[in-house]
Parts: sequence; structure tokens; C-alpha cells
Amino acid sequence: KSGQFMIGAARVEIDDEVYFSKPISIKISKPEAIPQQNRPAFVLAEVNNETPYVGEQVVYTFRFFRRVQIANAKLDLPTFDGFVIEDMGEQLEYEIVRGGQKFIVTDVKKALFPQEAGMINIPAAVLNADIFMQNRKKRRRRDMFDDFFGSARGQTQTKVLRTNEMVLRVKNLPPSTQKSSGLIGAFDIKAT
Repeated sequence: KSGQFMIGAARVEIDDEVYFSKPISIKISKPEAIPQQNRPAFVLAEVNNETPYVGEQVVYTFRFFRRVQIANAKLDLPTFDGFVIEDMGEQLEYEIVRGGQKFIVTDVKKALFPQEAGMINIPAAVLNADIFMQNRKKRRRRDMFDDFFGSARGQTQTKVLRTNEMVLRVKNLPPSTQKSSGLIGAFDIKAT
């Protein structure tokens, strides 16, 4: 994690005397981010509501952006402790242009229903994939079989892509001013 941290004093005993080192203060900076549009692949996770009520649906979306070929992709979504989870259909794949670069995007969506009020942490999602990286150092005449059979001008690298963690602030349901059935909202009922 980034932030200011203190490493406590080390203690050593020599010939019945105790010695202490000085504590060390360390500042951990966030890594300098490569702009996402310059990366060959990256992942994002987001929710549509960071302050829901208990039981209110929150849509969690995992997005995988890539400009390169991939293989052996394995997605580990968070366990979503503190939520009831429902799938929201099949994953969706489409193309977009972001920062002047064309990406193929894969979306995975989950409906989350928080079960209690308070701060609920959603851990990072992790995607492991073999990514084909072009070797730009050598220039040679392009062969039509390179693209079909896999080019000798590149190599496959295993990458671990990780989303940020998120924290939802789940609110209690507002107290009812009337006798309540437990239902909240506006309802229209018609009988025929």
C-alpha cells in the first residue's frame, strides 16, 4: 500500500546489555502509472453505486481491455463477502476506441445485494493471461503466414492484471414513520 509507514526499532542483547536501532520512517509512493491507453492490456472494476442501502442492488462490472492476442485467461473474481450475488448473464465482448487506441473489451457483470450496513470491502479481481507481445526490434518482410500460424517476431508473456479494491458504504434502511410491511418504494397496484 502507498502511504507513510514506520518500521519499529530493532532490539538486540549483547553481553547483558540491550541495544535499540532507530525507528525508520518510509514513504511508499504509488507507482507512476503508464496511461492505460498505452498498455497492451489492462483491467478495471467498478460499481454503479458506492453508497447503497442494505438489500439494494449494486451492479459490479469487471472490464478487460486488450489490444493484443491472449490465451489461457483465468479470472479470479472477489468472493464478495457480505453480499448475496447473482450473475447478470453471459459476458459481453465489444470494441471501443480509448485514447486513440482500439481495444477489445470483455465485460463480466454481477448483481450484489449488501446484507448489512457498514463499510464493506470488495477485494481486487485478478486476471492471469498469456499475452502475445510483438517484438518491434527486428524489421523484416512481413509473411502472410506470420499472422495465421503465430509470428516468430514476438513472444508470449504471462501477465497478472489486478483491479483496485473498492469499499462500499452500506446504509441502514431509513426508519419508517408508519406501520410498514417492510416494503420500500412507490407501488401501483391494479386489480382486474
